[in-house]
Amino acid sequence: MDPSKTASFIDSIRHSELTILPISVEDQLIIPGLIDVHVHAIGGGGEQGPYSRTPESRLSELIRGGLTTIVGVLGTDGVTRSLSSLLQKMKGLEHDGLTTWMWTGSYRIPMVTLTGSLQHDLLLIDKVIGAGELALSDHRSSWPSKSDLIQLLSDARVAGMLSGKLGVVHFHLGSAPTKIDLLWQILNETTIPIQHMYLTHMSSRGDDLIEEARKWIKAGGMCDFTADADIINENATVVTLNKFRAEKLPLKQITVSSDAYG
Repeated sequence: MDPSKTASFIDSIRHSELTILPISVEDQLIIPGLIDVHVHAIGGGGEQGPYSRTPESRLSELIRGGLTTIVGVLGTDGVTRSLSSLLQKMKGLEHDGLTTWMWTGSYRIPMVTLTGSLQHDLLLIDKVIGAGELALSDHRSSWPSKSDLIQLLSDARVAGMLSGKLGVVHFHLGSAPTKIDLLWQILNETTIPIQHMYLTHMSSRGDDLIEEARKWIKAGGMCDFTADADIINENATVVTLNKFRAEKLPLKQITVSSDAYG
């Protein structure tokens, strides 16, 4: 913002009837609000039975982590957790001050949607920015075929073009030896751009997938790393980021998300 406009804005507040609460930030580190592209905002879990379902996100917890923008996601449970509930949650959090978006779908194909199709969701629902998280190389995946993925990526690309959105598919990666083999095949056999494939959990599934992340980034793709959990002394993401920085890989092609409430 233009400094003169900032000063004018501050003056207008001073002369208004608004109550101003000064906050001292001396000796504090100030950063822009963080964007978290992978939040199970209506809860997740449930993989050990009904008692293991996790609770919904709370605004106070999200902003305590410095978040000002989140992207909501379903995950494993696309049956008892619904996209309509996620959409309402996103609207509620935005009313409370956050900027919110969401992925349509869940781990599996056929993909659950709000309107009956991915293209309609992307075109008609402003908050939907893409599909995901669709599981690959994971025991919880529906093990989609190459043709399934080509159709899905094509739908996302065309709907993105028509809606003015990027139209990406957010892929959850597990630790199976198939890694991202299908995605490499699609890149080699079609003209679908790599920018429509956005891979997550790439730093937390072992060295083999980290090597795939390295190659993916060099090919121009985007990767999302899952933040380390201090409570269990994880450090894979920090170690990988430091390695990639030392190798001068373009860190602008890497995001770090929380996978919160999942």
